[in-house]
Amino acid sequence: MRKSPYLIMIFCCTFLTLSFQPLYADTHPRAGTTGATFLKIGVGASPMSMGEAFVAVADDANTIYWNPAGLNNISQPEITAMHNEWFEDIRYEFLGYVQPTKRFGNFGIGFILLHMSKITRVKEDELGLYAGKAGTFSVSDKSFILAYGKEITDDISSGISLKIIQQINADVKGTGIAFDLGCLYKMPVDNLMAGLNVQNIGPAIKVEKERFALPLNIKLGFSYKIRQSFLLAIDLNQPVDNYLNIGLGSEYWFKNIFALRLGYKYQSGANDLGSLSGLRAGCGFRWRDYGIDYAFVPYGELGNTHRISLHVKF
Repeated sequence: MRKSPYLIMIFCCTFLTLSFQPLYADTHPRAGTTGATFLKIGVGASPMSMGEAFVAVADDANTIYWNPAGLNNISQPEITAMHNEWFEDIRYEFLGYVQPTKRFGNFGIGFILLHMSKITRVKEDELGLYAGKAGTFSVSDKSFILAYGKEITDDISSGISLKIIQQINADVKGTGIAFDLGCLYKMPVDNLMAGLNVQNIGPAIKVEKERFALPLNIKLGFSYKIRQSFLLAIDLNQPVDNYLNIGLGSEYWFKNIFALRLGYKYQSGANDLGSLSGLRAGCGFRWRDYGIDYAFVPYGELGNTHRISLHVKF
């Protein structure tokens, strides 16, 4: 009987996630209307190669982004770094560190940076025609994350994170803050986990005199381990400005040293980049307290992206 309130909570969150889907036409009139959209880009090669299904897995330092409640799963200090070669000379970086404590829960810090090469500024004449170069300018998005996770009962962990956001486009700057609220629940079935994370809660981000809503997202997922070497996961994501999307992922470890990962991310209501754009794949290698992961993430006509992550435990 003690577990029944939490089962009801998981059911309600599932219903909320599925019913939150915007009711608008196929033209997506609200898509792309939020600010700080770089917060939608997932971090970590292993989560990305599993179809971005990680909210109930949450077992390494990438959980700073995916579900702060997962910090409770980490038993020793851990650092991770990711590099992402994205489109059109755009690069995406993530650095995270988790510090466990015996009495006060676990703490995490993270830093996200989206940047590109400097862009040439051009001059125009009185007719609005090209009149030469006028130096260069920079474009970047940054987020500094403070996260905390703690075990509430033997079956439930909760977590919270604070994001400090900055966007720079030449001389224009935008600033804001956001929160994530997450939880993990050990289901009555052995090795079955449920996870929930409400991402990017907060006031609109201010860019000069304009304000843009944050990319609020409700993330609900389940993971199941088979014989400790095979993992299956599913995530349901409902963004505030788009259709529901579903991430499916799998991971298989060979002798706990080498991993193969395969996943798929399905966008309901639209498939603008083609069916193959949802494919995710990758691999990983572990040796004692060191690890490296790779993810291949295609985006159809936009091109292919590649992520590499490094992990070190102390």
